[in-house]
Amino acid sequence: MNGYLKNVTVTFIVLFLCSLPIHQSAFAGSSTQLGSTWSLGSQEVDKDRATVHTIELYSSVAGQATSNLYGSQTTADNIYSAAGGTGGSPSHVFYIGHASWEMVWNFFPIFWENQYFISDDNGGKVYDKDIYPHSSSQNVKCAFLWACEQANEIGGGHPSLTVFGMPFAWLHTVMLSNDGYANPDSGDQVFLGFYKGAPMFTDPLGGDGYQRFVEGFYYAALIYGHSCSVQWALDYAAFWEWHGYSSFADTDLYRGIYHTEYEPWEHQVLDIQMKVYGNTLIHLSDQSVACKMKPKFDGIFYFPNRITYRYIEISQLFDTGNLTGDQTSEFETYPDGRVDMRDIGFVASKFMLNDSQNGWNYMADVYPDRKIDMQDVGQVAAHLGMQGTYITNLTGVSVTFNIYTGETQEVTPDINGFTGIPIGAISFTVKRNGSQVGAEVLFWST
Repeated sequence: MNGYLKNVTVTFIVLFLCSLPIHQSAFAGSSTQLGSTWSLGSQEVDKDRATVHTIELYSSVAGQATSNLYGSQTTADNIYSAAGGTGGSPSHVFYIGHASWEMVWNFFPIFWENQYFISDDNGGKVYDKDIYPHSSSQNVKCAFLWACEQANEIGGGHPSLTVFGMPFAWLHTVMLSNDGYANPDSGDQVFLGFYKGAPMFTDPLGGDGYQRFVEGFYYAALIYGHSCSVQWALDYAAFWEWHGYSSFADTDLYRGIYHTEYEPWEHQVLDIQMKVYGNTLIHLSDQSVACKMKPKFDGIFYFPNRITYRYIEISQLFDTGNLTGDQTSEFETYPDGRVDMRDIGFVASKFMLNDSQNGWNYMADVYPDRKIDMQDVGQVAAHLGMQGTYITNLTGVSVTFNIYTGETQEVTPDINGFTGIPIGAISFTVKRNGSQVGAEVLFWST
């Protein structure tokens, strides 16, 4: 296309497409992470600690008061405090470590009664009956115990009037659906745990799958909590880690993991099953993305005005100019791999706006200079009809932040593309294996 025809095309687009219709599309609380290192190998401890840190990060992004008590701070007193909703209401709690159950002899009435316990960091037993008195406020809306035996039963009261059952102990109610995933109840609490065994993150049969499943669950439930329920987060985590599964119901965690016993009869014995009690339609956060930006494919970004941001998320990458100008899809401002008239209409609808005006949208600033003008419309027009595939593997990605003092700081995002923003950062560049690369970036505020 020669220069004259290109200018005519852009002018036509601005004049005739500005009026095209473009479809636009209160939970704060607290989060506590607990975990015992007792009787675990160093590799398992490292994986557990990394996952707990990831949950802490996502909780912080969601604007929650966050307490990471993994390791030496996982004491009986801190577990009791977590059961009361450390930091405020509503609250959610995650625990990982060794746990089990035992039979306790009660003299009156004369009876053997089962009690469940999790371990503190020194191997001390913290019983369900001792947790229960601290959860009377019912501030805990979600308790997730990645530990053996803790979801064997919802629980209740023994003949001796002693409380038993970790779901009952943490949520202070027995009115919980036995399958809160498939048949959610009408309450506002949910318990996730294991019937019989819980797989370690270092389980060779699971690879990194179990660890990534937990992180994927909290990524969806916290980062996109406004639109993502616990039920949806379980489905997301299953699909995200095991792409052959379309939902949590397809996973071996939900269906159960068995072994075959050949003597004296050949039959299947259940070893591991993840149980979900209560209502998975609840949300763990009300977080939604503050804004997002996708400029040209040189990876250069500025920080949007009017909002204070603490984190950015590298959503996906592109290393071809074919995807420059792919700013929206049929339903929202989310790139769909094609540069078409919807993209033209979207950018043109923001024509002559800048980032201090109402109606501004950062996805329309294709040429990143804080204003929508002919350069932005021209970028889209020049690539009209082109398409491509985005890169979702974030291996090798780094972010170079430019500090107002003239210094730079290079940061490696986590596996989901998240990184905090250094104090004093005024702009940044996204790179992959040392080379600048195009990206879609989401900005998160607290």
